[in-house]
Amino acid sequence: MSMVSLGDLAQSLVMRRQNLQIRQDITRLAEEVATGRTSTLSSHLSGDFSLLSDIERGLEVLKGFKTSIAEAGLFTDGMQKVLGQVQDISTDLSTNILSLADSGLPIQSSGLSNTGSDALDQMVALLNIRIAGRSLFAGDATDRPALASADNIMSEIRMAISGLDSVSDIQLAVAAWFDSPSAGFEETAYLGSSTGLSPYRLDHGVSVDLDLRADSAALRSVLKQIALAAVVTDPTTPISATDRQAMARSSAIELMNAQAGLTGLRADLGFAQARIEEGQVRQASEKTSLELTRNTLLSVDSYESATKLEDAQTRLESLYAVTVRLSRLSLSDFMR
Repeated sequence: MSMVSLGDLAQSLVMRRQNLQIRQDITRLAEEVATGRTSTLSSHLSGDFSLLSDIERGLEVLKGFKTSIAEAGLFTDGMQKVLGQVQDISTDLSTNILSLADSGLPIQSSGLSNTGSDALDQMVALLNIRIAGRSLFAGDATDRPALASADNIMSEIRMAISGLDSVSDIQLAVAAWFDSPSAGFEETAYLGSSTGLSPYRLDHGVSVDLDLRADSAALRSVLKQIALAAVVTDPTTPISATDRQAMARSSAIELMNAQAGLTGLRADLGFAQARIEEGQVRQASEKTSLELTRNTLLSVDSYESATKLEDAQTRLESLYAVTVRLSRLSLSDFMR
């Protein structure tokens, strides 16, 4: 006659332990069937996590590059839009001034002066634009505007030309105010930093430099001619009507010539935008490659996992059946 070698309590514990183990296997295998990835990294990788660690580290580095690329793209796009509007404003102003100066009619103080003042207001507002709370054209001093207000700039220029009574003297004084490396524009108008933005890293050993400030020579040249257009018919400027007309025409021509500098800035920005787009493509490609490698490393045979899952479910059903039979076992059945 067969004898059961385990007592009731020990047998119950064994059954519970087997039940728990099988249920854990079912949970693990169901997860693997659903995700196609292993849920037991250590055994799957035989304890060697070096490759997986390299992949995860690479993905984290790419996240940092992605943030830098996104910020660089935001800044370059904003700068490009601003320069486009600056070029439109200055081109329109030069065209209007030339038309008025060549018409043979006396230049009206209200008309041309207001036009120049309006253009200067717009220029300053554009160069003081902030994106994501950071100034675009103030160098690394992104917490403050790049330029003083247009009213303050014009007040300083009027002081610089005070007492002058010839076109050449006024032009020289305004030019000196804008071009001096340590006074005038640099001292009172430009509020940003003399240090440009730090280069944005796009990849390992690849970066893009966005050192474009409101005190650049090209932008300063445009501001200078717009300021001259604003003061040329100022009633406080003691020059004749003929001189006013000649001065207006000269500022319009110089403003047109200054467009080449703006075009150069926009071309440089376009080159930077192209590099940033290349960085985005390269970063996305590298991320996809790393993710595919990680998925391959952690993947399991779905068919094998499904087979093991079915086997575990069968074993659990069998365990339940045995448990039911044992719970109904009587003394007479045991003695048979």
